[in-house]
Amino acid sequence: MGRPKRQSIAVASEPNMLLRSRASRDMIVRKIRNLHTLAQEAETEVDKQPLFLSRYVSLDKYVDEFEVQQEGVLNFMLDSGLHDEFNNTDLLISDEVEELIGRIRMIFETIRPTTSVTNRAPRPECGARRRSDCLTKQNKNPNTPNT
Repeated sequence: MGRPKRQSIAVASEPNMLLRSRASRDMIVRKIRNLHTLAQEAETEVDKQPLFLSRYVSLDKYVDEFEVQQEGVLNFMLDSGLHDEFNNTDLLISDEVEELIGRIRMIFETIRPTTSVTNRAPRPECGARRRSDCLTKQNKNPNTPNT
């Protein structure tokens, strides 16, 4: 009845390591799902667009974190001989995340703010940025005809 051997402690903690890895990954999946839900709302509700756009900047970080965590789950499962379980369970999560990311990016492309040259007022004929500057130039050069 002494202390358990180290090896038995390591074996006993393996399921906990898998649970921890999956829990970390699942927290990131939840963030991606929440962002997708917000994206869908922003598509139809203009007042939600600023919030979506501000949270969209985190998408790449979420993707990177997901890939790291998913790779950790895969490595652990391969080392433990659980390859079939990964294919039947965890790989489906990868497929879902890939789909969500694609949809989030598509929605972003439809509502992201764009700047257009056509929104600017045309330059005055004198070449200045403002019409009042043309008048100033004309006053400085009396030989310039008034238009």
